[in-house]
Amino acid sequence: MKSKRDQHYRMADGNPTSVQDLSAFVETTMQNLQGKFQVMSNQIVSRMDEMGTRIDDLEKNVSDLMTLAGMDEPVEDSKQ
Repeated sequence: MKSKRDQHYRMADGNPTSVQDLSAFVETTMQNLQGKFQVMSNQIVSRMDEMGTRIDDLEKNVSDLMTLAGMDEPVEDSKQ
């Protein structure tokens, strides 16, 4: 049986020796892409969760500062 490395080199040279080699190369490439996509997706979700936490903390800090400054009462709308 031919190794995936041998198949990869044949494909890199542009000389697929069979439909099976081409199919194996495409399948391996797609699996690699899917793995990389999953890693990137997990990183994005993690960073978005972290940003959400930071935004919550920022809102709390702004609210605390407004309370300390005596601005904790809602501002009335002057358009009425």
